[in-house]
Amino acid sequence: MAAFDYTLYLSAFIHEESEDFIRELAAGIRCHGLDCEYFKESDYAYTIQVFLHKKEERQKLKEVLESYMPESRSYTFLALGDCIPLTESWLPCYKKSLYALSHRYFNPESKLILTEELTWKNRSADLSKVRQTILYYLNSKDPKGLEAYIHNLFQPAEETHDVKYLYLIVTEFFTTYHIHYNDQVEFNHNLAESASLIIDEEYRLNQLKSTILAYGRLCMAENEAIPSDLSLSKKIIAYIDQHYSDPDLTVTRLADIFQLNPSYLGSVFKKVNNESLLQYLTIVRMGASKKLLESNQYKISDIAELVGYTDAFYYSKRFKKMFGYSPKDYLLRKR
Repeated sequence: MAAFDYTLYLSAFIHEESEDFIRELAAGIRCHGLDCEYFKESDYAYTIQVFLHKKEERQKLKEVLESYMPESRSYTFLALGDCIPLTESWLPCYKKSLYALSHRYFNPESKLILTEELTWKNRSADLSKVRQTILYYLNSKDPKGLEAYIHNLFQPAEETHDVKYLYLIVTEFFTTYHIHYNDQVEFNHNLAESASLIIDEEYRLNQLKSTILAYGRLCMAENEAIPSDLSLSKKIIAYIDQHYSDPDLTVTRLADIFQLNPSYLGSVFKKVNNESLLQYLTIVRMGASKKLLESNQYKISDIAELVGYTDAFYYSKRFKKMFGYSPKDYLLRKR
């Protein structure tokens, strides 16, 4: 690293897991004389750290990224951070670049943005009456009224591109659902993490609204799922339970298998099971990996591959996020 004087962070959101694209992008960056390393943040988000000899090379990097954008087959949102000297603290720039990915909700088409061009306005949020209003529509069993209210709440965030306000709204809805309708809506994580997971796996604002509304409908009726939805959900679960070890198993892949639109497939599954397809797939993989760890027959890197993860570091990160301890710590506990 001594040959480089500067560094920057590039964050990427790619809808549907596409490590091949990130790998090719990193190779393309290296071909232009810039060194870089990438790592996976979540199922759809990556961070690439790029090392530069001089600040002016950031413009060359921008041109390289623009040439790669059309090659991505799915929605791609890239956030290019500022240059900083290698001797400076990297954490603020890393966090800023990763946080910038939340702006994808205000950019429905694939796009490369520069973090310095973003607006970071924080709207003053008075949420004192939000929970009361949500409860009014839920108790009145008024899905149309709730849908209109969701639209009105989201509108200021859309107009100002206020990411913080967006997170506050989503968290407020799920807090209300959990506190007052816990029998109908259950979460596998704490409320803040559940809201964060739902935000992190999407890029369409309308789909985010639909997800909030779908949970609201579940609160209005104990069982809104029709028999055909239940049947489809059982088939999806059976397929995932049998093929979770396939690293290419994604929502789009499942939609192709069942010959349905990905959004429709995901909404039906969420309506029946109170969790997304991606969340269920992760739960199955983590449960299977626990059993493999308990057998004491495999290395952690081998277990990652056996449950569908090509990146052992990312697998360990997901394991710790779900259970509160790493696979290595789990082995020590069992012993």
